[in-house]
Amino acid sequence: MKITIITSIHPDYDARIWKHCHSCKRLGYNVTLLCQWEGVPSGINTIDGVKVINYGSMGSRPFRLLKNNYKVFKAILLHNKSDIYHFHDIDILPVMTVLSFFKKVVYDIHENYPEEMLEKFWLPRVLRRPLFYLVWFVQYFSIKVIKNIVLVAESQDEKIPKTNINKEYIYNYASKNVHNYNFLDKPKYSYDFIFTASQYKENGIELLIDALTIIKKLERRVTVLAVDRFKSEKYRSFIFKKIDDLGLHDYIIFFPNVLPHKLPEMLIKCRIGLVLDIPSKRRLMAIPTKIFEYYSAGLKVIASDLPNNRRFVNNEKLGFIFNANNPNLLAEKMLETTIQSIDQLAIREIFENDYSWESQDSLYKKLYKNAK
Repeated sequence: MKITIITSIHPDYDARIWKHCHSCKRLGYNVTLLCQWEGVPSGINTIDGVKVINYGSMGSRPFRLLKNNYKVFKAILLHNKSDIYHFHDIDILPVMTVLSFFKKVVYDIHENYPEEMLEKFWLPRVLRRPLFYLVWFVQYFSIKVIKNIVLVAESQDEKIPKTNINKEYIYNYASKNVHNYNFLDKPKYSYDFIFTASQYKENGIELLIDALTIIKKLERRVTVLAVDRFKSEKYRSFIFKKIDDLGLHDYIIFFPNVLPHKLPEMLIKCRIGLVLDIPSKRRLMAIPTKIFEYYSAGLKVIASDLPNNRRFVNNEKLGFIFNANNPNLLAEKMLETTIQSIDQLAIREIFENDYSWESQDSLYKKLYKNAK
């Protein structure tokens, strides 16, 4: 069976898409990836055993939606005849919906697109709710045509058709193959915590700074390694000024954003992972991938008290839950875990058995076998 996987807006070697390619490869399918990745030469390439076709970047924002659909359509016509076309981005929903009249198409809905409209703060407030309903409406009726979908959380069910749909849940678990070192030889920790979220308020960066301020006032010391990936340069300047004013340079250290396959090099330097999402409609629906990335490296997790965090951080061997928006409780849990011993091998074993990406490979086989 020939499978073509398509992404139009996800960044180079996006973790979910690259793991998807390798799942299909392990299942013995002939896999082609159509993408616009800047780090991949244009044209046809073979990377880690996967045929990758870079159909070219989209350029500036004006007319990007039209250009994406045109370039994807052209790439499909020129390069490939597949049994299944599995795409990952809502912006190419128009061309893929049309294609589904002639071919078997799968729509991988691993973002809560309607809810994202409510959190795009650069949009005028008056437009957010109408765009929420517009995106929901277009996606709903496109799914009725496409008929084959992948979801990442049960909470997405409420906004999809209920009948005549071939559906699988494939969670954003981490790969068990990303760590090839012996855990018994893991180097001495350099940092207490790691925080790999993109930095904006809803992901908890300001909550973390408040907790670190409390810890500093208690004359205790912890270190947090955080990714230097901000929603805007203006917000980055705001956060760095706040760190300056509070004297927290020794408490939080930023590292440059790295590609997903380089993240393990940062994880192994730390003991505990932080998941600090603040409640909102989109986050109440989501399952944070960070939890599984942390488990894959044997890290314990401190997570805010959201439903899916409670679901996956479900015993003290794996970590702790704290009441979201409460910096005092976060500070308390951070100090508590820094003096605990952590059984990283036990965490890793639970991860491999229950939360590894590879444990879901068979779901792709089922999905494609039942494709309409």
